[in-house]
Amino acid sequence: MSKLSVKDSVVTINVGGQDGPRPISEVLTDYRQIIRSLHRRGDKGAAREIDTTIDELLSHAKSQQAAGLPSNAASFYALQGLGHLRRGRANKMAECISEALSQDPHCEQAHLIAGEFAYQQSHRLNPGRDRKNAFLTAMNHHRDVWEHATSGGARNNAGYHLCLELIELERFEEATKVKQELIESISNPETKARVEAIEISLD
Repeated sequence: MSKLSVKDSVVTINVGGQDGPRPISEVLTDYRQIIRSLHRRGDKGAAREIDTTIDELLSHAKSQQAAGLPSNAASFYALQGLGHLRRGRANKMAECISEALSQDPHCEQAHLIAGEFAYQQSHRLNPGRDRKNAFLTAMNHHRDVWEHATSGGARNNAGYHLCLELIELERFEEATKVKQELIESISNPETKARVEAIEISLD
């Protein structure tokens, strides 16, 4: 991947110099896709490349922080956490998410990653207090994105998971409201059908 260098703008950073300034949202999307692709490869070379990507993300986070752009820094710290999560380092992931949220309490990336982790953990636990607490943690992260997101895609992603978590916690009326709002906001037919297929009992 081309090296990224910080540009003195809230919304753009310079990618390699060749492509010129790009919205930071595009750069973050690229990093998410790189981490996802490397994780799916699953070989030793991919693991090393994820670690290299983590180092790049940390460098960008610190640069954005030094430039007085805490929200940008938060997103890079969060994606660093995603890299650690894909390498099986849950404790390091938690440290990165904590740092991200200290920079921006409503960082979409941080809440989505933390929510995903808590949701996955909940399915590995037996029914009981620990499982319920994991669902509550996931719900709180996804609700923050649902209520504060500036990106429609992030909000819909969070809303889908929030709906499932509310159902698990038997908060059916809240789940129904989220589901209806999701259906009204989603334009992609396949995604809308996936949301419409969510079953909610109101008995």
